[in-house]
Amino acid sequence: MNIKINYLDNILPITEDKVTTLEIENKGCFYRTVMNFINISNGEQIEDIYVFDDKKEEINISNKTIVISDYFDLNLIVKKYSNHLQKYIIENTDESITNDLSIIYKKIMDKIKKSFESIDFSVQINDEFSLEQVIKLIKPTIQLKNDLLSNLYLLIDLEKIFKISKVMIFINLKQYINKNELLEFYKYCIYNNVKVLFIENKDYQFTLENERKLIVDDNLDEIVL
Repeated sequence: MNIKINYLDNILPITEDKVTTLEIENKGCFYRTVMNFINISNGEQIEDIYVFDDKKEEINISNKTIVISDYFDLNLIVKKYSNHLQKYIIENTDESITNDLSIIYKKIMDKIKKSFESIDFSVQINDEFSLEQVIKLIKPTIQLKNDLLSNLYLLIDLEKIFKISKVMIFINLKQYINKNELLEFYKYCIYNNVKVLFIENKDYQFTLENERKLIVDDNLDEIVL
């Protein structure tokens, strides 16, 4: 996958075998770029951003992009994956487990019916078993960890399982983790075949293993590393 930002000269290749980093020193350009990707993640079509594959065919990433910028509150991002969790559980529940649950559900309903046998008026309840209803009742949720790096790994795990995005975009993540942690996180993304783009608001003066980089300086000059 390749990303062409119309106001930049160079194309950003997004692949599963390397991490692409875009370091933008120009504040206006940085803000514009981040806002464009946020709008795309919210389902908008942005003319400034064109995405295509190796055959030059366009790829639609509208509403299929995860943008992570607030590392102190990742609940909103995790909620996007939680919305897919119930469906995933239902699709991956073994038939024998479903049958066992159906038997248990019938026993529960029989006990509930006995609780209002003495009532003089007629009471109707829905006693038909549905795995979907049972899953909704227990309200499965994804729990965040207590430290940032563990949560970053969790996000990659969730994307690997649910595959809801074409690309995950991390904004200014280098401010919060050190080089060694960053290097290991790069490896984890690659190992799990998750496509990621890092957008930073400064040139960090180093390029890590498994990283390709485009630097846009304050004068909008571009350097490819």
